[in-house]
Amino acid sequence: TSPDLMVINQTRRVISKIQELMFPPEMVQIILNRMSPNSLINAAMVQKNLGRNVFAAIPEDVGTCDAALARSVPLVLGANGTPIARAY
Repeated sequence: TSPDLMVINQTRRVISKIQELMFPPEMVQIILNRMSPNSLINAAMVQKNLGRNVFAAIPEDVGTCDAALARSVPLVLGANGTPIARAY
């Protein structure tokens, strides 16, 4: 999920539906995408709103993603020392 209030609410509904379908809770993990330290919504707020721990957070890094895309190189290979590549 991304740190956006609407997305968090939609994610809560999806988690509820998954639970209704009897999926084991350990099969569902919360991964935050495009996290920014300047965001108004942080991981703790997401955890509280969803009632689940955040498994991982992938930082926002448009420049690195654009450069990898322009070179047609996977992010984790072309920029392996960056925080976004390490998050994967």
